[in-house]
Amino acid sequence: MTPANNILKGINRKYVKDIAKKHFTFEERDITLEEAYHAKEAFLTSTTKLVLPVVKIDDKIIGNGKAGKTSLFIRQLLKDLISHY
Repeated sequence: MTPANNILKGINRKYVKDIAKKHFTFEERDITLEEAYHAKEAFLTSTTKLVLPVVKIDDKIIGNGKAGKTSLFIRQLLKDLISHY
């Protein structure tokens, strides 16, 4: 899932959404903080970090507290895409 509002809709986010559509089912909608606390994994996208796994929000550990398989998979696919430019 990805937030629908109150988020910078940058180019890497667009690429990640395009990549995710090919490999995962996902939805774009508002996400509550409570949902984020209980996520199996989470990540941010940015120009400098590409895909940055989130392992903690406030004092809450996300998933197992380590970068998740999906985050790492999407980061690698984004790096592969960028390397072709």
